[in-house]
Amino acid sequence: MTKPFFAGAPLSDYIAQQMQGMKREIDTIDGNNLLSFVPATLAKGIAQRYTLAPIVIADAAKRADVRETRVDARMFANRVVFDESRPVCVDGTKVTLSLPFTGTVDLLSLQPGTWDGSHPQGAVAGNELIFERAWLDTPAGPEVEAWVSQTIGDLRKHTGWQEQQIRSHNESLETATIQAINSRRSSLLAKRNLQASLPFNMTMRPDAPLTFAPEGIRRKTAWSLPQEIGRKPFEPEASLSPDQFEDILRTLRAIGHSMERTSGTFTKLEEEEIRSVFLAALNAQFEGGATGETFNAVGKTDILIRYQDRNLFIGECKVWQGPVGLSEAIDQVLGYLCWRDSHAAILLFVRNKDMSAVVEKIPSTIAAHGNHIRLVKRVSDTEWHYKFMQKDDSARELALVFQAYHLRP
Repeated sequence: MTKPFFAGAPLSDYIAQQMQGMKREIDTIDGNNLLSFVPATLAKGIAQRYTLAPIVIADAAKRADVRETRVDARMFANRVVFDESRPVCVDGTKVTLSLPFTGTVDLLSLQPGTWDGSHPQGAVAGNELIFERAWLDTPAGPEVEAWVSQTIGDLRKHTGWQEQQIRSHNESLETATIQAINSRRSSLLAKRNLQASLPFNMTMRPDAPLTFAPEGIRRKTAWSLPQEIGRKPFEPEASLSPDQFEDILRTLRAIGHSMERTSGTFTKLEEEEIRSVFLAALNAQFEGGATGETFNAVGKTDILIRYQDRNLFIGECKVWQGPVGLSEAIDQVLGYLCWRDSHAAILLFVRNKDMSAVVEKIPSTIAAHGNHIRLVKRVSDTEWHYKFMQKDDSARELALVFQAYHLRP
């Protein structure tokens, strides 16, 4: 049965309903599960279900079927019919045009914000649009081609009008989803009288020498909120705040640049000895917990901040041994970290003469790793900030920073 396309309810109303549906879905998620997911990861999954795929006509794959038929002569202005009270059937030709399409099928019935009152008449059969036209006798080829071109042109005109609204909706959807998730998270936390972070005292030592510390260091006391996914009661867990993490990175940066300026002193050091330089300087700048030793050594190359039985920060010191060595270092770091909001840094020390050649290989090696999500920012030619998936849980993300320093041979 044929019907007019793009002639139903306004597309704007449908888009508003999609947004409301997204918010209703978020409201129905179990509170403990909602608090346990990374908002950005959860938002991406939900937004996909409310993303609209515009109608795209595959006219290159069109088909036209021509058949003999009986037509009612009353339907043709150039045919004289004296008694129009009953059908007058005569020989004719029916052409059926089949146009494959992709997109959200609901859009075919929705009227775009721009319209002109003309609506192509057709039917939907699976993933094809079906149009029919009857002629008296046998039409000429160019006449049929003109009808096909006009039909496709009318469709594209309407889908073009829709596309502007659809693009705007899709581009704003993920942000709106994150906002809705964060709004409900805030409401849940307020009702439970919980904070989204726990205090972690990491402060500047009052007697700290500023040999390696960057200007303007301040310590903040914030922990964000990783948690196990499930229906057990939500409990906030400890993590470094973004400000604390950035303070650590600034200090690592200052130490690394100082080593570059006096590379002759450090170029022959092994990874464990390089780690000891960083460890001593970090603990000279920061203090936290009862022991006062915020940064601890584990293994030969690792710098850790631990809280109870978990690693909140890990710094891995590695001499550049090529892309394979970098991939192995990433695997090692991911094996240490298990909290959603964990933070890590891999410090690469390059002894090659051609630093630029090494720098070119680092981003592509990182992007090729199976747990890589996205580049967050490139701070400089030798520092990159990434988001990675946890090793055994794709719903949990961690911040992984790479810093490269040139220890000239």
